[in-house]
Amino acid sequence: MHRWAPSGEALLKALTTREAGVVAAQGVVKDRIDDIRVIRKTWFTAYRSLESALALKFPDDAERVNAYFDEPPKPKADVSLSEPVPVLAPVVNP
Repeated sequence: MHRWAPSGEALLKALTTREAGVVAAQGVVKDRIDDIRVIRKTWFTAYRSLESALALKFPDDAERVNAYFDEPPKPKADVSLSEPVPVLAPVVNP
């Protein structure tokens, strides 16, 4: 047996243990992602239902109905696109 074999085996066991931990953590994350997806769908359905109910209760007062709900986020302008890009003339060596 080579003199480094025991340390190599110890490193391999440590790697295997940590890999098992990573696989377990990935399983937990996957389960939580599925939970979030279900909860979000349920929440969004309730949100839309509330919005519809208020719109039916106050058909002539859209401002009042909209006051209960957040404004959707507005897209942010990309600063790099709003500033002019300098055009450099090619340098020609004589």
